[in-house]
Amino acid sequence: MHHFDWQRYTAHTLLALGVSGLLLALLARFSLAAADTSLLPRMVAILTAISATSLLLYLAAIGARTVFQALRYRLILGATEDSVPGFFHLLLVTASRNMFVDMLPARLGELSYVAMLNRGYRVGLPACLSSLAISFAFDLAALGLIIAALVVHQLFSLGVEPWVIGTLVMVGLVFAFLLVLLFPGLRWATRLIETLASRLPGVAGRLTARLGAFGAKLAGVLEETRAAGILGRLLALSLGVRVAKYLGFYTLFAGVAAVAFPQLDTHPVHALIALISAEAGASMPLPSFMGFGSYEAAGMLAMMALGADRAASLLIMLSLHVLSQIIDYALGGVALITFAILTRAAVARTAFAPPMRFRWYGLTAILLFLAGAAL
Repeated sequence: MHHFDWQRYTAHTLLALGVSGLLLALLARFSLAAADTSLLPRMVAILTAISATSLLLYLAAIGARTVFQALRYRLILGATEDSVPGFFHLLLVTASRNMFVDMLPARLGELSYVAMLNRGYRVGLPACLSSLAISFAFDLAALGLIIAALVVHQLFSLGVEPWVIGTLVMVGLVFAFLLVLLFPGLRWATRLIETLASRLPGVAGRLTARLGAFGAKLAGVLEETRAAGILGRLLALSLGVRVAKYLGFYTLFAGVAAVAFPQLDTHPVHALIALISAEAGASMPLPSFMGFGSYEAAGMLAMMALGADRAASLLIMLSLHVLSQIIDYALGGVALITFAILTRAAVARTAFAPPMRFRWYGLTAILLFLAGAAL
């Protein structure tokens, strides 16, 4: 029986807290050295003064993003699966997944989506992984289209920033790599594994054969999805996800700036560049706690490159991050607790004991929700 390793979990959490604290301390030292007040009082003043309208608009936009994501998952799963969880259940999984993606570095939280669908709703593992991979690929495609629109806008108005073009090229290359990896690449790798399995003796051969069989199933599901004729709808939903997400963050960005630095230029294009940069920074494989430090550093660099003051850049990005995390964790925590209750009820009817990890997820969600409320 698997036991939860509290010592290892605590060590990782303390390391993440230490890395985030160090990064934020360095950023504060770099940005607020000449300021009369420290970082925390200024941030608290911003958080308590932001308008309710900004918060409600952000909540509406993030709700729309979650709906688009759930519809996209349902569309992909429906292309290969006969039994797909209802829309409400996928909405719970999606909101929880969004919380875990923010919580864990390098997008490891994506695996919560696979675990919840597979263990909570008995969706096949190949279908879970393929829907996750396809969603990620189309997220990149939608992001590339948005960055391309920024480049076109800059060509005719503001002047093109070279690093924005570099970001567009990088996103395009990653998207192309994913397409090659998911389709011909996976099938080729599966055949290689199957050939290797036939030559290995004993246990090693059997384990390798199982890996090859799973890879063949996954490749088959991916190819069925590609042949289902849903790519146009996937791209439209992915654009909806990205647009709703950035509209929500822009409302918070403008609301924070209006409170703290009313003289700051909050041009939507400038804000969008900073927000995309901050998101990329939080996705880096750094052991930071909930992305704190890496998110602010990347967003600050983008804002300063566009002419913003160092102190304004740090305070806006940090306040934006804290506000969005409180709301996202509250939504994700409620969704996760609801998911745990509903799946436990369904499991009880089939005399199947729920995995212990979901109890820890539920407890974690409650603690996070209380911590967010306390802030």
